[in-house]
Order: sequence, then C-alpha cells, then structure tokens
Amino acid sequence: MQPEVRANRSSGFIRALRAVDRALNMTLLRIAQVLIMTLVVLVVFCVFVRYFNIRINVNWAEEIPALLVDAFAFLACAMGVRDHLHVSMGILYNKLCVGGKARRALEFFTDVCVLVVAALFIVYGGQLALTQYQRGTLMMATGWPRWVQYIGLPVAGVVMAFDSILFLTGVLPQNDTIFSDIREDPLEQARLLREQEAGLCGQGEQALQAQPGEPQDPSREVKP
Repeated sequence: MQPEVRANRSSGFIRALRAVDRALNMTLLRIAQVLIMTLVVLVVFCVFVRYFNIRINVNWAEEIPALLVDAFAFLACAMGVRDHLHVSMGILYNKLCVGGKARRALEFFTDVCVLVVAALFIVYGGQLALTQYQRGTLMMATGWPRWVQYIGLPVAGVVMAFDSILFLTGVLPQNDTIFSDIREDPLEQARLLREQEAGLCGQGEQALQAQPGEPQDPSREVKP
C-alpha cells in the first residue's frame, strides 16, 4: 500500500471520528435542552398548584424534576469535558507558552485524569444501575424503575472517555470546541495580550489567532 493511500485513509478515519464526536455532543446538547425546559415547566406547575391550593396529587411532579436534574447534571458534565469548561486553576497553565512542552504535558495529564474519572463513572455507575435493574426496585411516586435515576452516570462516563481518548491521541486538538469559542474567553484574551507585550510565544499566539486557511498578510508584520 502506497504512503499516499495510507495517509488518505488515516485522514478520512480522523474526520469520521470528529464527525461522530460532534454529532454525539450535539445530540447530548439537544437532550439537555429538552430536559431543562421540561424541568422549568414542571417546577412552575408545582408552584402554581401549591400557591392556588389546587387539590390534586402532584407527588409525581416532585419526583420527576429530581430525575431531570440528575440527568442534566451528568450530560452537562460530559459536554463540559468536550470543551474543557470545568472549573480549573489556570495560574500556572496560562503562563506557559502555547504549544510548548510544559503546556502539552499539563494538557496530557488533565486528559488522563478525566479518562480515569470517566472509567469510574462507567464502572461504578454501571454497577449501580445494573443492581437497581436486577432488584426491580421502583420509585415511590411515579412507579418508574429505579435504575432510570442512575443510568445517566455510565452514559456520561462513556462520552467523557471517548472525548478524552480523542484528545490524548491527537484526533481532537486542545483548542477545538463545540459549545464555546476560546477567542472569546477573557482569560485567554488577557494571556495573549500579555504575551504580545512581553514578546513571548509569538508563534503559538499566531497559530491560535489565525483562522484555518486564512493567509497571513505580510503588510501587518512589524518591521525593525
């Protein structure tokens, strides 16, 4: 097999993985949107019934929002991993050069930690959901199976593990995002401004700011 054919197949496989990842995360986003809208409607309904003292049984309307909160939290956790949106301490990371060895090492360490957490979600969350399924326990108000409350944990773990592996293998670059734009991050803008003033990491800064396929304008270069 010629090297050109191998390269084309490899690039096609990478594009397919990226497409699957984007479709998967966009599906999670749509599901999360439906969950949060349903949650708001149910909470408003419960408040309305209690405020006007309407005598109907709304115990089910109190149990379902708890399920929706659990599911939404796990889905949001998975989507946060995709765009690196979780709470982090960037004091050291933001001082490192973009594309430098130290920064890449921290990114690799972060993805490994996320992969470990995702594995815990899959193993222990899956065991919890499976145990409830085997016992056949039901919820008090709705009568739904209890495993529904915990199934979001292994599902989120699978998505988190998938995204972490793509980042670790280089299929997804670290600055690739779906739900956010890194150039609109105030911390990232402040870091780039400091690097411009200090004259540090010029190449990494240009690589981050440049749009894909956008030619550089020679007239913008600062001449000595």
